[in-house]
Amino acid sequence: MTDKKVSVLVAPWGNYRQWKPATYRVDSTVVENANTSLAVLMAQLAPVHTIVVIPDTLPPSTVYPSTYSRLVETLKQDVLQFLSVQGIDTSYVEVLVSPMVGTFQNGRFHGEFSDFYYYTLHQVAKFFGELDTNPGTPIEIYFDSTHGLNYMTMALYGIIRELAGILATKWKVNFIAYCSDPFPFAQDVGSTTLKVNEVERIRIVPTIPPLVGFCKKLSIFLQAARLGLPLLFVESFPSPKKLDQKMETLLNQYAKGIHYIPNSSHSAELTRVAKLDERLHICAISWLVATIHKKANVLANYHLAQSGIPIEELKSRYWGSLFSQFKHVVGREIGFFVGSLWKIRESLKTGKWHQMPNVSVIHQSNSLSSPIEKYDNGPLLRLARNLVAHSGFVHKVVEYYVSTELSHGTSRKEFSRLLYLRYGSLYREYMVSALSKSFDDVSWHVSSCSFDCFKWGD
Repeated sequence: MTDKKVSVLVAPWGNYRQWKPATYRVDSTVVENANTSLAVLMAQLAPVHTIVVIPDTLPPSTVYPSTYSRLVETLKQDVLQFLSVQGIDTSYVEVLVSPMVGTFQNGRFHGEFSDFYYYTLHQVAKFFGELDTNPGTPIEIYFDSTHGLNYMTMALYGIIRELAGILATKWKVNFIAYCSDPFPFAQDVGSTTLKVNEVERIRIVPTIPPLVGFCKKLSIFLQAARLGLPLLFVESFPSPKKLDQKMETLLNQYAKGIHYIPNSSHSAELTRVAKLDERLHICAISWLVATIHKKANVLANYHLAQSGIPIEELKSRYWGSLFSQFKHVVGREIGFFVGSLWKIRESLKTGKWHQMPNVSVIHQSNSLSSPIEKYDNGPLLRLARNLVAHSGFVHKVVEYYVSTELSHGTSRKEFSRLLYLRYGSLYREYMVSALSKSFDDVSWHVSSCSFDCFKWGD
């Protein structure tokens, strides 16, 4: 039994003050004398949350305020007031004011188009990560492109689809896109009836974007999630709190580079000397992945670098409920491993870490002969293929630990609960190098992380 679905309606807007009233219709729901398609969509869909995204190039309803922060707040209140006049309850409406560029009657706004993408992705990722969603709760995301500006609409659509793929690693996510008939300007105002059309309806496939760069640890974390490597995913799991702090630092630096000058009561000059980049992108994606996994209580409170993780956590409580597309492959590999150790249980030494045994059912990496072997693309590529094909459980790379609770009368089921896994320190560097150099036969140009977001405790 699942809880009631969580629904979110997202809409990019342009200059809403220029929109003329019309009758909007969705199926049998009709709203007359409305200046936006949002009125009928909210009546028909009853979303739990609504996000309206506007550019900061829109003029305020009154005079230009003295600071940029006050301008953003004014623009938000203007939209909420507009919606209230339309008879829309704004209690659960969020207005997102994103950076945009251009020259208009109300001023000149200088910067990068890409700032809109990175800033908006961060804000929407934070919104999705903080949704009050229980395990098993389906999520529906509605996207209304009726009033969107060209680049904003395209970028926001891509953002929503990318973030929805991450949410789908935990929840069932449906995406439905709408767009109304175009407004026929030749007709009399108020006599126009516009149908809001459903233009896309899909079930989102769980997807982690293949982001690389700037921080090797985050790149490895995301690749582990994307390719179904549960042990590596847990060992490289970052701190959402520290990621959040890093993102705030990046945004504060960006905000300090915004030079805003009100030229008069009805125009302004805005120049952004700094720009956002992939650092914010990879941090925001990593934060969302880490947040929804940690919030779902699937990760146990172990100091992974020292004690490893119980194999049962990987098989059932963790990987059995998340990333379900890898469930059978991971279960098979763990089953092979447990079965091989069960056969030699009488001779196992407890209370110590050992390399994964070299048995026929355990997959080997013959390229690893010593921890100081010279890296070259041949062995690394073979290791990368082995890691992906066998969910990261490769001979020599993985170490296991058998609890001292093992006894002669231990059953097979109890035996599995006594096993812990980790990646051995000698060969872990090989594995990371293989993943960072060999995926898709493309070299990643990644740097060491300049901030530490990989410690537990928050």
